[in-house]
This record gives sequence, C-alpha cells and structure tokens, in this order.
Amino acid sequence: METVIDLSIDKLITIYENKVRQRRLDQLAKRLQKTLIFHQRERKKQILLKIRTVWRNKNEAVERLSRADWITMHIFDLQEEGELLSTIFQPFYIEAGEEGQMYALRYLSGKIGRDIIFKGATIWIQNNAIQFGKKYANMISKTTNQAIRNQIAEAIKLGENLNQVMERITKVYQAAEGYRSEMIARTEMGRAYTMSSIKQSKILGIKSWDWLGCNPVCPICGPFMDSNPHTYEEIAAFRMSTHPNCFGYDQPVVPEDFIPNEVY
Repeated sequence: METVIDLSIDKLITIYENKVRQRRLDQLAKRLQKTLIFHQRERKKQILLKIRTVWRNKNEAVERLSRADWITMHIFDLQEEGELLSTIFQPFYIEAGEEGQMYALRYLSGKIGRDIIFKGATIWIQNNAIQFGKKYANMISKTTNQAIRNQIAEAIKLGENLNQVMERITKVYQAAEGYRSEMIARTEMGRAYTMSSIKQSKILGIKSWDWLGCNPVCPICGPFMDSNPHTYEEIAAFRMSTHPNCFGYDQPVVPEDFIPNEVY
C-alpha cells in the first residue's frame, strides 16, 4: 500500500515551528533545572546545619506533637521556602510566557494574512507568573518538608544517631537534584508557555483550540486529542492537569472569517 506524505508548505512550516518551540522550551527547562539544583544544594546545607543544632533537643516535643514534627517545625519556614522558590521560578515563567504569547501572535498572523500586534501582555504575563510561581513553589516546599519529616520520624523510630539522620536528609536532596528537578523544569516551562499562548489567543477572540504535539500519544493526551477542538475552560483545565514532562501544546482553531479583537 502506497504511503502518502503530506509535504505542503503549511505542514513544513508547522513542523519547523514545533521544533523551534521544543528546542526553546528545552533550553529554558535546562536553565531552570540548573538553577533549581543550585538552590537545593544551598538549602540542603542550611537544613543540615539546622538539624545539627536542634537534634539534641528532640525530646522537648510538646503534648500531641511528635519529635519529628517538632524538629521539622524548627528547621523549616514554609513561607520563607515558598518565597525563595517563587523568586527562582518567576523569571522563567515570564520568559516562557512571552514565548507562548509570540507563538499565538505568529500563528494567528499567519492565518489571517496580516501581523497582529499586542502590546498589553507584559503585565498579565508577569502577574500570572507571580501567582503561578507562588502556588507551585509552596507545593514544592510542602513536598520537601514532608519528605524530610518522614525521614526524621523513621530515624527516631529506629533509634538512629545524628550522622544517620544527616545521611537521610542528604538523600532527599540528592533525589530532588536528579530526575525530579528535570521533571519540574520541563513540566512547568511547558505549562507556562501553553497557558500564555491560550490566554493570548482568547484575548484576541479565539473560541476553541486543538491539543497537539504529544508524540507518541500517551494515554492521558490521546483521548483529549481525539475530542478536539476544546473550549478555553476545557483546554486550560487540561493543561494544568497534564502529566509531568508533557510538552503537548494548544493550537487555536481560526475561522476563515476571523477578525481579531482590537487590543493594540
């Protein structure tokens, strides 16, 4: 059976743009990963120092508060952790958001045959990055906090000494430096890029989107792609709940008579 290969100009342009998009997001993710690893190593030093300081007083736990909880309480300030991580994430979110905005503008400009210029995106990209950064940073902080608390609790249960506890905490951070940091970086850059693109298209008047780019198709993206196109609410909710490392992306569905909103 003869295979028909679509080599239309539009198809070639789409393939090229997707490769550029993927390469750009990969670069952003690698930079974010390096920044996260550096941050984690610095935090590990501080946490180990705090544990060494409070470990000798671990029996001072108050009523209904376990010794592990007492130690964790004295080595972690979740607000401080969240603010530190949020500061790290925000510039990367903003950069990925600007890339997503430019993707939407280029795509829509190509579809309607004239350039669309939108100058009002900077503020909402920054605001979204700050809100999203704080939310995700707090989640990471709580995850790390709980992992360390669990290790301390297990060490106390087994009667381990301070050096053994320090080794446990070191392993928590080593795990975070590896695949976890890469997964976080890739996932969050993809989300920031796509959400910015979706919001930009919505502001310009787009009503529906296709979900593309998951190749090979995974069990999560597959059914969603099969039901293209989607409303803004559907595709935004899906983007925020996709699997880690998902680099799927939105593509606006542009009617032939589409006229963008005046938002210059």
